[in-house]
Amino acid sequence: MRYICKLRKTYGRIFTIFAFTKAYLVVAEPAAVRRILSDTKTFIKGYDYKEIFSIVFGEGLVTASGEKHRADRAIFGKYFMKSNVAKYSTMVNQETKRIIAERLESKMGAEKGATMTCNIEKFFANIALRCFSRFCMNTKLNEHREEVLCEAASRASWACARMMTLNHPMWSIFPTVQLALNFRDEVWKDLAPIVEERKAAVARGELADLDDPLTAMIRENMGEKDLVDHITTLVGAGHDTTAYFSGYMAYLLALYPDVQEKLRKEVIERMG
Repeated sequence: MRYICKLRKTYGRIFTIFAFTKAYLVVAEPAAVRRILSDTKTFIKGYDYKEIFSIVFGEGLVTASGEKHRADRAIFGKYFMKSNVAKYSTMVNQETKRIIAERLESKMGAEKGATMTCNIEKFFANIALRCFSRFCMNTKLNEHREEVLCEAASRASWACARMMTLNHPMWSIFPTVQLALNFRDEVWKDLAPIVEERKAAVARGELADLDDPLTAMIRENMGEKDLVDHITTLVGAGHDTTAYFSGYMAYLLALYPDVQEKLRKEVIERMG
């Protein structure tokens, strides 16, 4: 990140770099980034999305294109509007407090009087997965499976990055490809019974007031492949990206205590 920031000062906000086996276009202009992410007609998804990310996400919201992408956005778009996301802020705060309490309790029980240490990357991965599970499916995974899915998501991210940077062959005999596929399997292992239970409840006319992405997919009568693609995308892509940037933010705040204190005061002032 520091290297890219240096290049941005030298070459401007949009430039190319050559890394490992191919060239990359770096876009550090917020308006351009928003356009690229939202204007799928002009900016079509390239090889990395179609061939590499699709191993994990199939034709989910991140990897789909054309008419399918437009149809999927029509279903899911409303859930990611600021007004809807804001409704979940209380839940996010509660889950964060709960997981902090769990970490403190386990550390204090094991190490009386010891200085508490915490793997901040895993900490944010757990929070993000819990929050995304609630946001996307209104469900809570058991704690053991949380750890398994966080690890599987992290390994799948590493595998995708390796395949992209090294032009790795997409054959399933390679361990990196297997790591990516494993994440899909692990997600569906947990989600299959939840989906079946939700389908049965919807069929019985229950849950009329429940409005989340999973229930929306079931009401749209999506097949199993689409369900797996979208749930893996929502839980995997969303959770892992959020966890990484939250962890990186905490790292930067630790480097700059004056900014950390400024942020702390602002949070207390705004949120009590």
